[in-house]
Amino acid sequence: MSFLSQIRIDRLSDASITQQIYSQLKRSILEAQRPPGTKFPSIRGLSIKLHVNKSCVVQAYQKLSIEGLIISKPQKGFYVNATKDV
Repeated sequence: MSFLSQIRIDRLSDASITQQIYSQLKRSILEAQRPPGTKFPSIRGLSIKLHVNKSCVVQAYQKLSIEGLIISKPQKGFYVNATKDV
């Protein structure tokens, strides 16, 4: 089962869609389901897969990046930070 198929959006939740995406991605990193160097889906790809607005994915990725959990490699995508210290 792929990681993406495990992400669930509860549209009735009090948590925003952005928060749900962020929380599930963060948990996957911290629980080593996504080891260092693992490529994350593109923003567009994840938004299509989850049937959400791209801005939700952008904001979730920004929060993960600010926390140092993922890094952006221009023209390549987002990756789990191999030097994360959390």
